[in-house]
Amino acid sequence: ALRQRKVLFVAVFVGTLLVALSKRSPLQASLVFQSELPPPANPYFILSDSGGRVYCGLQQSSVWIDAPSGFTSENGAEFHCDPTDSISQWVGSSGAWDDQGYLIGFWPTGTPIIKPLILTFEIDPAKASGICSSCFDARYYNSGNGQWRSLLTTYDAATSRIYVQINEYLHASGYPGYTDRFVIALFVQSAPTPTAQPTSTSSPASTATPTAKPTSTATPTAKPTSTATPIAKPTSTLTPYPTMAISTPQPTSSPICPSVGVFVVALVPLVSVYLQTHREGK
Repeated sequence: ALRQRKVLFVAVFVGTLLVALSKRSPLQASLVFQSELPPPANPYFILSDSGGRVYCGLQQSSVWIDAPSGFTSENGAEFHCDPTDSISQWVGSSGAWDDQGYLIGFWPTGTPIIKPLILTFEIDPAKASGICSSCFDARYYNSGNGQWRSLLTTYDAATSRIYVQINEYLHASGYPGYTDRFVIALFVQSAPTPTAQPTSTSSPASTATPTAKPTSTATPTAKPTSTATPIAKPTSTLTPYPTMAISTPQPTSSPICPSVGVFVVALVPLVSVYLQTHREGK
């Protein structure tokens, strides 16, 4: 009887275990095996051969960094980009766009940059209206001298995007809590158009051009030179007449006419004598 109880207990235990395993969801079963897999690759590490993009803050945000293929001579770099708190509270009155900057860092420290990294701001067109295309100026905060340094910045009004070139490894800006990152913020400069107005005062210089008119009146003095050309006409009329008088064949024909006259005079008596003898013979 004891042996039967043991067999019954083992049978119930095995049946309960089989029922529990059959009711476990596939997700629970996969979690058991997934825990043994290695952790996923660093999503912020960009290979130099392929290049890539890292968003600042939330995914698909309006600010991001593009690293082109071959941006460094190393295997790649790890990028991070996050928005700051109030810039004015950190360094005083700064005048940054939306009073905000971006904390950027890439590792290893001192990674050489061969091709420029592009930091892109996609701004609201309504906020950009009335701002000249050359007025946007992205700047890097240099903690060494406490000054903002301008970076190469271009604005595409068609896409409302601002492109900033990062051509070198930038040292940390000393932002609290992020002492290993540098800060870049967007500024708006005043339009330089009023400085172009004094150039219009050079228009009186164009009034000096009428003084050149007397020089143009001197050109009619060249007309007597053109009237001197008909003087050459008598020279052309004199040349044909002497040549015609010299080339006339009249002197050569004058000796022939007397010889013919003498021959005719001598022939007339002979003809008359011949006619007379011819008549007497008849």
